[in-house]
Parts: sequence; C-alpha cells; structure tokens
Amino acid sequence: MSSFLSPRACSQEAPCKCSFDALQFMTELRNTQTVVEFGTILDLGYRLYEQGQNIVNCKYCQRSRQSSLITLPVLAEQCLSLLEAACSTYEISRKDPLFDLPAISLEQSLSGFICLKSKITLGQIELDGEEVEILVRMLLNRNLLMLAELLESFKGILGTLLKDNSDAERAATLRACDSSVDSTIHRLAGLIEQLGVESMGYP
Repeated sequence: MSSFLSPRACSQEAPCKCSFDALQFMTELRNTQTVVEFGTILDLGYRLYEQGQNIVNCKYCQRSRQSSLITLPVLAEQCLSLLEAACSTYEISRKDPLFDLPAISLEQSLSGFICLKSKITLGQIELDGEEVEILVRMLLNRNLLMLAELLESFKGILGTLLKDNSDAERAATLRACDSSVDSTIHRLAGLIEQLGVESMGYP
C-alpha cells in the first residue's frame, strides 16, 4: 500500500524530537472538546499518520526504553474514537441491523465524542445531498486506511523488538503496547467492514 505522505526516518544517534512531538500531539488530543468539527477530525487523522510513521521509522525510538513508540496505541485509539463519531454523525454504514450507526443518536455516540458536520466544498463549490455523502465517505475511507497502515507497520516493529529484546522490563512494556494495538485493530477492522471501505492508493 502506497503512503499518503513520505515520512523521514530518524537515523541519528542523538535523541530525536519524536518524544516532544508525540507529547505535544497527545496534549492536543486530550484537550480536544467533546464536540468537534469533522474537518478537525480529518486533520488530526492525517497528522497522526505522518507523526506515527516518523516514530515507527525512527531508529532511536526503536532502541530507546523511553521512546515515543509507547504513545502510539493511545494516540491511535483516540483518533479512531473521533473517526467513529464522524461515521455516526454522517450516518455512513452498510445499514447492518446489528450495527446500525444511523440509529445511534449523537448523544449516544459510541466513541464519547460528538462530530459536528463541516461545510463540504470541492474547490469553490459547496456540495450538498448525495455529493456530500460520497466525498465524506472517501475522506473517511482514506483516514481509516491510513490508520490501518500505521498500525500494521507498528505491529511489525513491535514483533521485531520483542523478538530481539532481552530487557524484561521493556519487553513487558512492548507486550502491553502490542495488546493495546490488537484491541484497536479489532475495533478498526469492525468499522472498516461495516463501512465497506475499499483499498485505495493515497494521492
């Protein structure tokens, strides 16, 4: 799967800036209001992908016990919650009676967030009706697939680190991360299945 962005791998021996960037992003996510606009959700999703790929590809983070790798499960889980809220607001699903997103009121959003609809434009033209649903579905598809790609890459790194790591304490932390990622992937897979997300290349 091709990448939406081309992150730079951090290969320097000195401490990288991933930890600072991750802390800054986590603080921003934690300060996100319960009611959040659709455009903000998309922006956070794009930024998570970019920053997450930088962390996953950072050689320093892979070696350090205090790396930003351990922040990724938390960041991914919260971004997925925001995407779930967006899907609920725009009533995008396969209308499966076992998982009927349109039947869930905004106040009962599964994610705990409420997504506000944003004005959807294509160039200078404001879209409405079916056109909005088509474009919103495409944007959500792209975000979900980017998150899936990031978590897949992260799982690969975790597997390698666990296999090569002799530090018991760090190994326990990595296993906890792995378990958390599995839980998020399970939720993500369910959402992807319900929305009928199709694989696509990123522009």
